Formats: sequence, structure tokens, C-alpha cells
Amino acid sequence: MLLVFLVFRRVYAIIQLTFMSAIAKILLRLIANFVGLQIAINYISGVSFSGQFLDLAKAAAIITLLNILLKPFLEFILAPFIFITLGFFGLVINALMLWLATYWAPQLDFSSLGVLLLTTLIITFINYLFDIVEKKND
Repeated sequence: MLLVFLVFRRVYAIIQLTFMSAIAKILLRLIANFVGLQIAINYISGVSFSGQFLDLAKAAAIITLLNILLKPFLEFILAPFIFITLGFFGLVINALMLWLATYWAPQLDFSSLGVLLLTTLIITFINYLFDIVEKKND
């Protein structure tokens, strides 16, 4: 009985650690999206944001949720295009996620497709930098 308890305790600790690690990764993504949006709003003239700090956090959370829930499905369905374009179609998918986020966060607006793609590049680059930091700490 003691052995079963010890095994259960160890498994529970592993699950808890994995769960906390997943939450930490999601929070890291949220922060990266927030920072990327903030940089784009401050330095790209075609990006307009008419909200407060919490509205920007909401927009970053929406982008994070779309990237977690919808993006893997789209990447699976559109994998041939991603392969043929050597990964550049992934940028189109990221831009689509950002454009969809404006539906739920109307305070965020892009003046043109070029501005949307440039913002997508910035957010993708910031997420890449956060990836490097995350992998260095693992």
C-alpha cells in the first residue's frame, strides 16, 4: 500500500510539474504577444490601438488563444503549402491569426495588409526571441 502511495505521489508530482510548465509557457507566449503588439503600436504608423492597458492585454490573450487552439489545426490542413513555400506560408497563417484577433479586439486596427504583415513579422520575431530564452532555461 505504501508503494502504491509513493508511486501515485510521484506521478502526481510529474503531472503537476508538467501542468505548471504548460501554464508557464502559455504565460510566456502571452507576454511575448503583448510585447510584440506594444512594439508594433509604438513604431508602425499604420497600427492603431484605441484602448487601455487591459484592452491590449485582452488582445494579446486573444492572439495567444488563437495560436494555441486554431493555429495547429490550420498548420496541419495547410502543411503542403507550408512545405512548398519553405515555411513562408506560416507567416500568412500568423497574419490570419492576428487579423482574426481584431474581430474580438476591435480596439486594434491595421490600415493595410502590408502593415498587418509587418506587425506579424514583429510579433513572430519577439516570440522567436522568447523561444530562445525558454529553451536556454530548459
